[in-house]
Amino acid sequence: MTYPFSIVYSLLMPYRGSIHLDPRQKKHYRWVQLLPEDPKEMDPDILYVCRLSEALERKTQTDGFQYVCIRNCSYPEDEEEVLLEGIAVIDEPREVSWLYNLIQNRFLQLADWENRLQNALLQGCGYQQLLDESEEIFCNALFILDAAYRLLAHSKRYPSSDPINISLVEKGYHTKETVEKLRRSGRLQLYSAETGLLFSDPGQVSKFETVSQWCHYQGANLLHVVLVFNHLPRTNEFVALFEILMNYINIRFQQEQKARQTSDQPHSLFMRDMLYGGLTDEHLIAEYAKRTGVPFTGYFDAYRIVFENSGTVLPGRFIEELTTYLPHSKVIGGNNEISVLNIYLKEQSACLSQCNLEKIAPLLEQSCGICGVSEPFRRLMDFPHACLQASRALDLGYTLSHAQALWPSVPLPKAAGSVFFYRDIFPYHVVQAAGEKDCDVFRGSAVLSALDRLRMYDQERKSNWMEVLHCYLKAERSATAAGALLHMHRNNVLYHISKIEEFLCLDLGDFQTRLGLLLGFSYLELQQARAQGHAP
Repeated sequence: MTYPFSIVYSLLMPYRGSIHLDPRQKKHYRWVQLLPEDPKEMDPDILYVCRLSEALERKTQTDGFQYVCIRNCSYPEDEEEVLLEGIAVIDEPREVSWLYNLIQNRFLQLADWENRLQNALLQGCGYQQLLDESEEIFCNALFILDAAYRLLAHSKRYPSSDPINISLVEKGYHTKETVEKLRRSGRLQLYSAETGLLFSDPGQVSKFETVSQWCHYQGANLLHVVLVFNHLPRTNEFVALFEILMNYINIRFQQEQKARQTSDQPHSLFMRDMLYGGLTDEHLIAEYAKRTGVPFTGYFDAYRIVFENSGTVLPGRFIEELTTYLPHSKVIGGNNEISVLNIYLKEQSACLSQCNLEKIAPLLEQSCGICGVSEPFRRLMDFPHACLQASRALDLGYTLSHAQALWPSVPLPKAAGSVFFYRDIFPYHVVQAAGEKDCDVFRGSAVLSALDRLRMYDQERKSNWMEVLHCYLKAERSATAAGALLHMHRNNVLYHISKIEEFLCLDLGDFQTRLGLLLGFSYLELQQARAQGHAP
């Protein structure tokens, strides 16, 4: 147990004196002692109490220690700042024993508090007991909430008069109105990015000043602890004590999460390991699947869900609601994304997949969520790869659907609501991957060279051969279908195609030629979409 100087600072503030120590410093002490006669017995982690003259004399003998003193001598003002560095001085007619007892009693009170917290943890306490043991330390309202903003524990002896806190205690959760207020104030965005203490001024959300912190597990915000300064004002001491309390709450939280992973959701831990922990061994995956009741083989697909603005969404509440829509699916949160393993019956897989997406559509719309859907797969160990497919689907799908097409007659892939399918963006993923390697396979290729020649021809002659060729290939060489897209007679389409083949010295009856040109067009579409800067 150690005690920050901010605690001593708060004790000394009511008394006349001068403190030549920064109250915000991170210096901690193991204990407080009277100044020993022998300097060799001193410890830099101990705060020493004595008369000022004794502290100044000791400073000439050894350095690196800090003192709290009763003034018994004076110095010119221009000298004191240097002489008294590292010393807090009380300018009152008090005994050294009084000053020593003042600090020691506070340290003893806090040591007793921490001992009670430790014993409570050893006995397997809940969050409420940790707050009960802390009420007389803070004399302010404390709240603990889960990721869905349900109330898990709160202090009872110092209730808050804020309507938000009153509603929280009465209902047992934050209402949609409160969550919307958090969203408008920007707090949710801060919660999604911040890992340390968060301070809130009066009026931002609560009528009182607050300090809060999240507990994290495997990259997810799962437990929110809030101290409301509704009785006593915020001080550095209270902030330091809140950090101490958070250490104990976090120990309890980590214990709870580990227990939950092995009991409530036995599938979650090993599936997280598959996604983020590098678990690839087929035999281990099969064994874990057997233990947790997840089929090792079957009929699956995967979803990946992200949000257009993650700072406006409560991930815990979203996962909870998503699970109610998809009770037979496995939902895993982490790394600012949500992954879903869907398990289907063979004869109903396509129908059930569409049914799932229709169920979650309102939830996605409400949260501005974007969902990528993988291809179907048969082996559980392919789940991580399917999640990558789903990620590419939502990433590329969103980019393309918000970009302007090269020509109106050949539209880019569009979303089904806020859902993107990997099968639709597969060609774009192929060209993206080909362009991301050390050697860009399209750079200097005959395909892009041919399309570039065609583009230059169109610019010089004010023609639309690029568009005609693209429509013709997309329509699988149906002149009638291409003509419908181009608002052109089929004979005119065939005439233009023959001229294009002649100009480029290509035979569009050759499958390899058509495939190369289609991939080339996908490459150009993706390049233009990226240049327009749309991304989820």
